[in-house]
Amino acid sequence: MTKKIVIPEAQELNFLSDIQLVSAALDQQTKHQIADTVWPNSNYKGLCTVATLYTANMLALKYEVQENDYLARYTNPNEPVYSDSCVEFFIAFDDSGYYNFEFNANGACLAQFGTSKHNREFILAADIRKIKMQKSFKQDQNGKLPYSWELTILLPLQVFSHHQLQTLKGKHCKANFYKCGDDLAYPHFFCWNKVENREPNFHLPAYFGELVFAS
Repeated sequence: MTKKIVIPEAQELNFLSDIQLVSAALDQQTKHQIADTVWPNSNYKGLCTVATLYTANMLALKYEVQENDYLARYTNPNEPVYSDSCVEFFIAFDDSGYYNFEFNANGACLAQFGTSKHNREFILAADIRKIKMQKSFKQDQNGKLPYSWELTILLPLQVFSHHQLQTLKGKHCKANFYKCGDDLAYPHFFCWNKVENREPNFHLPAYFGELVFAS
């Protein structure tokens, strides 16, 4: 069953708003579980949610993560952040291709556009640096899930550099949200909308869910 999110518009906010205000607004939105997988690792224990809203000039996401393992090594654009503790967002506005945005707990971002896993090109680092982020991290070695981190992400419309987006209002898109960590002691691959494939592969648009930007 394909999942669907209707993303609300926050008319009082925009890309220039204080990111703490945007983060607080995201806290009031529904938290969607990123928990489906056909590639389980029984040793990995974790929770991951995402909340979202949009404004006249951006798409905002907030991930909340708790896990029993943690890596955050990369700090620069387009480094292999998927091998760290990582959250991801893939979106297709039409049939021309889809964007993948991948973030580790440092807020380092890998971003690409293309039509499949092996037919992609990197988004320019200069465009990636336009993304605004707020991160937080807590560690509790006595807890069952000792690593907790959050990442608020503001994606300006310009970062979707293969499209000339003037607004998101009323758009219907295909998308998916993910949590992974390829090099962690307990590798894992979780999805918002389940991907059915023998090997771990997030680059399968046939399994994207639906996003509707409320008008």
